[in-house]
Amino acid sequence: MIIPITQSIFEKVKKTKVPNYVGWLSMIFGIFLMFNSLYLIFKTTQSNAEQNLKLANKYIDEGNLDTVPYFIAKAKLFSNKKAVELEKELINYKDSSYVRNILAEMSDDDYNLLINKDLKKKYLNHSTLNQLLYDRLYEISPNRKKIVEQVQEEKERVRIAAEKERERQQKIKEQQERKKLIEAQFSPWDGSHLELTKLIKKSMNDPDSYEHIETRFKDENEYIFIITEFRGKNAFGGKVINSVSAKADVNGNIIEIIK
Repeated sequence: MIIPITQSIFEKVKKTKVPNYVGWLSMIFGIFLMFNSLYLIFKTTQSNAEQNLKLANKYIDEGNLDTVPYFIAKAKLFSNKKAVELEKELINYKDSSYVRNILAEMSDDDYNLLINKDLKKKYLNHSTLNQLLYDRLYEISPNRKKIVEQVQEEKERVRIAAEKERERQQKIKEQQERKKLIEAQFSPWDGSHLELTKLIKKSMNDPDSYEHIETRFKDENEYIFIITEFRGKNAFGGKVINSVSAKADVNGNIIEIIK
């Protein structure tokens, strides 16, 4: 009754004309049912997510952490933000590097509170996980000096690696920019060097007879070495093949004509 074609079929089968207001009422009622169904589905999924999250918290409080990821994963199926946050905290609690970094960066005052079991700082929002984290910190606290040295060494290694990567990326960028500058020196049609071609034509008896044959080049870092072969009329009117070698800078300016 909602879709016009359905209403038409209904009229043919029943041989009864359906009033317009009935069609409109049916459509409104159908839309109401659709949105109501969507709302019920949403409430059900949210309820399922909350139930799984509740079970995850229950097993954390009981110390059964191996079971927790299963219920977090089920809660995440319903795009539950609390489940995502809880998963992150569980990962951090289990991550040895995360725990060691906390101990290494801990102030002396907090360290003294830790070894006296009076530390109240909140590293994780989940109270049980935060307390379990205290226990892990307390276990490794006697090795604090060594851990501080190891963490500093690791940070230095990461810093050096990051610096090398930045240098590598910068070098790649410079190489790409240099390549673009060099490629811009040459004609996209026949590969001839634009500035060198102008100089060659100026030195020819008949510039209009110039015919480019081939241009090769090599990037020598300090300059671009170019060899161009061409054909043109000599002083006697005969066409001959000749070649010119030259050096150009990265912007395409001719530095030196070699021959």
